[in-house]
Amino acid sequence: MTTEIEVEQLPGKLKELTDALSGDMAEALDLCRADIAGMFMDIFHRAQDAGGSAWPEHAPATVEQYGPHPLLILTSALMQSVTTDFGTGDSVIENSGRDLAWGTALAYGGYNNYGTSRIPPREFLYWTEEGADALVDTLGKWIDDNVLGSL
Repeated sequence: MTTEIEVEQLPGKLKELTDALSGDMAEALDLCRADIAGMFMDIFHRAQDAGGSAWPEHAPATVEQYGPHPLLILTSALMQSVTTDFGTGDSVIENSGRDLAWGTALAYGGYNNYGTSRIPPREFLYWTEEGADALVDTLGKWIDDNVLGSL
């Protein structure tokens, strides 16, 4: 048993697919929130920058003042702000339907991510290959279910 598609039919189907993917993708991007939160949780647990280098240890004065604690997790507010897919008061999660912005509203997040003259950089806001793969899988399933299935 076989089926055929004529080459002449393809432009119309490709246009339908392009139109569907160029519209509002808010639903699809919302499905990615758990993947993104999980990726950032993995980054905090690995305590490594995008290049795979371990985050610098605490300064002795920090340990003396606050006691020993995991890097970037003194109160866990910073970690929670980027690892909770439903957001916290300190989360930045903005879905425009075409873009999904993700981050933290905590000012010290930038100091820790990029470093200052007194704080070494401990990069935590970046994409990992595993995170990107999870997004591709989630978006691919959404496209199969919601776009290709209706063409």
